Order: sequence, then structure tokens, then C-alpha cells
Amino acid sequence: MSTLFAGTFPAGFESAAAAALPALLPGASVERTESGLVFFRAPKADPARLPIFHSVFLVLRRFPARGITFSKMAQQVKSCRLSQIGEHTGTFRVRWSQENRFAAVPGNVASETERAIAKATGLVPDRSLPDFEFWFAIRRESGFFGFLLPKEAARVPEKGELRPELAHLALHFAGMKKHAVFCDPFAGHGALPRAALESFSPEKVYLSDADPALVEWLRAQPVFSPPTLPVPADARRLSHIPSGTVDFLVTDPPWGLFREEGDLPGLYRDFLAEAARILRPLGVLCILTAKKEEFSALLAENASFSQEAAADILVNGKKARIFRAVRKDTSHG
Repeated sequence: MSTLFAGTFPAGFESAAAAALPALLPGASVERTESGLVFFRAPKADPARLPIFHSVFLVLRRFPARGITFSKMAQQVKSCRLSQIGEHTGTFRVRWSQENRFAAVPGNVASETERAIAKATGLVPDRSLPDFEFWFAIRRESGFFGFLLPKEAARVPEKGELRPELAHLALHFAGMKKHAVFCDPFAGHGALPRAALESFSPEKVYLSDADPALVEWLRAQPVFSPPTLPVPADARRLSHIPSGTVDFLVTDPPWGLFREEGDLPGLYRDFLAEAARILRPLGVLCILTAKKEEFSALLAENASFSQEAAADILVNGKKARIFRAVRKDTSHG
């Protein structure tokens, strides 16, 4: 018997998340996709481990968007089958979220909801440092009451590093396949190649950055031990990579928002020329950048690529766009 879950992810990746889910969790089926959220049914396994999600909830009750209020939602708690969460001991708190922002509710609503949950589960209310959380979420499209599935502690991303779920979704947006040849020439702290190694077992990884200090940092990470050896290299001159050998080039180049990058359009233009050289015919180029219009124009003027898709997303609160393009096959005429 399947259980209803809700997974959150960076808005803009709705199609990628829906497409990736059945492959990542056999038996899962997408029920509804909203902005930055997917409702899905799956065998009661452990979807909290799925790398594309920031949070996963076991959905205890769904609500239509029209006329919904926290008070009305809370009145339904006693009729919810809270035994679905399984047997737990410890403490809990209730979170109230409206349009992805925490909201306040009247004190009597909060306390009555806590008493109902405590009675049904045996858990003890603790609003400061709880073991578990129940969420009431009101969104533009709908609302739900759910139990936040606990996740194992994960490494904290470095400053400026892409979050793991965003990196994994970028690879799914690119259409990444297992056992492919992967390249990231603006590797930074390695979020994208880390995700590729975790989920796609690439045949070979070309990993480089122009900053020698970052390359040394990458080399110190166990995940990037040989044969995945980071090298210092300018993304415009990747002489260590043979022509026409890369299947997927997925990268997050400088945006020029946080430090002066000089001639950024020139950097992008020269990088596209080098990307065209190293990608095999029909190889995939996937770029994440805040310079949306500039990169779109440069991609359009490059005769070697055909743009397939683009999606606007938020990265650490900054508006960005992810592009997917295919290296044209010019071998036939």
C-alpha cells in the first residue's frame, strides 16, 4: 500500500523533480506538482533520503486552497490518522507556514493543536529543541498537514557552494545518464561533481577550477580522490581534455555578482567555444547563471549549440536561470 508524501525543492525544477522521482524511488508515482513541491505516492520506504529534496513530509491531510485557514486546518487534527507516522518517543513542535514563510497563530489554536497531537502520539510538546516536527502549510495552490521526516545529518555546504538538492536537480535537468563522461570546469567547492559521483557513477570525471586554492581544497576531499583528480585549469583552455570526449558538461560559472570578474561576456563566449570542442556530438551543456539575458544571447549566436530548455530558479535568494543545450552533430553535411 502506498503512502502520500510531499517533497520540497528549489522552485523552477518542477519537471526535473517529477521526472527524477520514479527513477530514484522505484514504485513512486507523482500525484501533483506545485511550485517547489511535489506530492507523490510511494511504498513506505525512506523518501527523506532522496537527494533532490530539501524536506520530505508524510502527508496526513490535504486541503483545497480556497477559504483555507490555520484554524480550520487545526480542527481536522483529531480526525487524522496520526498512527501513520509510526511509533516514536520524544518531543515535537508544530510549525505554521504560509507561502513558505513561518506564520503566527492564536495561542489557543497552537495549544489545542499540541494537546491533540500529544494525545494521539504520546510525544511531548517542546517548542525550542524538539525531536520531531508537524507542519501546517498554506500555499497558493493548496495546503497540507504533515509530519516532517527526519534526515540524517549531512555535511554543511561551504560559503557560496550550491546546496546538494540543487546540484542533484541540475544534473537531472541536464538529463544526466549513468556511466557517462562528466565535466565541470568551474568546479568551485565541487557540489556538481559530488552529486554526479553520488548518483550517476560516471565513467570519467573531468574536474577543474582556475583558482589553485580551490583545487587544493578539492584534492583534500576524500570523494575526489584518484581517479577523480581535480586540476587547475582555465575553463577557456581545457587542454587536458581530448576533443569530442565529454557526454555531459554541467557547471556553475562566475556570475560577477560577488566579485569583479573582468570581461564576463568574453569569458562566457570563450568558454562556449571550448565546450563545443570537448563535447561529443549531441553531448549536453548545462549552465547555471544569474546573467540570464547575456548568456542566452551568447548561446543563441554560437552555431555549435542548440538550446533545448531553460528554467528560472532562485539560488540563495538570487534570481538565476539554468540552460540545457545540445552540441550539434555536424558530421553529416
